[in-house]
Amino acid sequence: MLRLWHPLRDPYHCTFRMLTILRFYPGHSLSKQRLSLLDLLWLMPFLIEDINMSREEKKEARRIGFPKKKDSFVYLPSTQLLYRELQPIQNVALNSMAFRNLIDPEKFRTSTVELNLETLPQPLLHHVDERAATQKDQLDFLIGTIGSMPMDGADSLMRKLHLEHGGKLR
Repeated sequence: MLRLWHPLRDPYHCTFRMLTILRFYPGHSLSKQRLSLLDLLWLMPFLIEDINMSREEKKEARRIGFPKKKDSFVYLPSTQLLYRELQPIQNVALNSMAFRNLIDPEKFRTSTVELNLETLPQPLLHHVDERAATQKDQLDFLIGTIGSMPMDGADSLMRKLHLEHGGKLR
């Protein structure tokens, strides 16, 4: 059986994705749950087509050109299973960033993830900025549109991703 590397199970790739999201999120701070969901969508952008959004938001997502599920070369389980599988990797990445003070360890204990720009090595920050520049429209949509959706209630991001039941690792 041929087994390919996939960033889903790579904590270093996860760390880089999360640093990128934190770098461009307003205030460089967000809840652990919101960061977790945005990371899932940054990793698997074809899941964006499944989100219940307004007609204008869907039109903008199509204009940006997010990949489609049908064009993926991998067989994907449900979004709930992907989210549960990703959470331990995200926890490793977040704990590593907290240990290195790349995120505020005190705030992390209260489920808030805040980037410490002062402790982030300049070469890494430069690499994050370079990579983000190549995907600026996608990142802006992810952070600005999806990242501003409410986390709770009938119109929540969890519900729009069909994660309101069974998506949380217990």
